[in-house]
Amino acid sequence: MCRSKAVYFTEEDDNMIIKLMKTYGKFTNRFVIINGLMNEKFTNSQISERWRNYLNPELCKEDLGYYEKVIIDDKVQKILVTSVKIRWREVIRELLRLFGKLYSENKIKNYWNLKYRNKMKKDLKNDAKKETKPKSCSSKYSKGKSEEYRFKPY
Repeated sequence: MCRSKAVYFTEEDDNMIIKLMKTYGKFTNRFVIINGLMNEKFTNSQISERWRNYLNPELCKEDLGYYEKVIIDDKVQKILVTSVKIRWREVIRELLRLFGKLYSENKIKNYWNLKYRNKMKKDLKNDAKKETKPKSCSSKYSKGKSEEYRFKPY
């Protein structure tokens, strides 16, 4: 079967994944099993991502609150001190532990990336304001302003 780049889950696909997760959700290879039962319409990763970000009934659909955002900022900053790569699962676990809410990875990433992008734009804007224009050359080096530096024929 040829797979195109664009993958669209229908409501029927979503319902099938939810039903199969109730049955096979405890297995370590649950997405491989579900993929096989769905005739390999999607990849294991696509099914896993769909479950983690949209279909899991335990997901909190509310917007992030002020304190959740503070925890995300703090946790990500701590991770970035020791690593270049942000481990989003750690951030999700911390929010679950502190607030009892399971947020999707996409929601947390979207918040962080939007904040980071806005911060970068603001920093670039401030840097551009701080830069001063280079001072113009003094008049003795300017063209035509001083007689002593003009070319004089012999």
